[in-house]
Amino acid sequence: MIESLPQRREWELHYFGRSRTTMAFLDELLERHPDKITVWARDELGNKDARLTSLVEDPSAQVYCCGPESLMSALAIATPAERLHLERFVAVDRASSSVATPVNVTCRKSKVSFIVPEDQTILDALEEHGVPIVGSCRKGVCGTCEVRVKEGTPTHLDSVMSDEEKDELGVMYPCVSRASTPTLVLDV
Repeated sequence: MIESLPQRREWELHYFGRSRTTMAFLDELLERHPDKITVWARDELGNKDARLTSLVEDPSAQVYCCGPESLMSALAIATPAERLHLERFVAVDRASSSVATPVNVTCRKSKVSFIVPEDQTILDALEEHGVPIVGSCRKGVCGTCEVRVKEGTPTHLDSVMSDEEKDELGVMYPCVSRASTPTLVLDV
């Protein structure tokens, strides 16, 4: 991600971990960007949570985080949702709180329509009906299967970005997400 930023873009990385020896790519990062990286090794500095709030105080800062759920939960408490971007190692279990129902799916570009039964994912149904779509993790964490929603209301069960961001962009991740309306029209 760092390498893909435009040269003029300001950024800093605060790297939290148990110890420097367990922090992936640390030596390479420090070698390439010595002035932009701050290392927070727990075995050297103690508990990290107390420092998180001060790191996210700048109201113009966008905060990107990947790591264990405890770290992301602490950041979610300290950071407004519109500035926080999380990448989870595992999906948050949101599916157990909703009951799947059949949904009518119409694919605008592919010109196919079908009913997705409650025991099948929308992604599996899209693939079954020959709709060109790529799925990777099938757990709602990678974002590979993103599709634009033209009509209907998705029930977001993934962990790719906040529900507000998905609604603003008009996208869903059909590997795990469903619909709260009887019909979805997708731009695939």
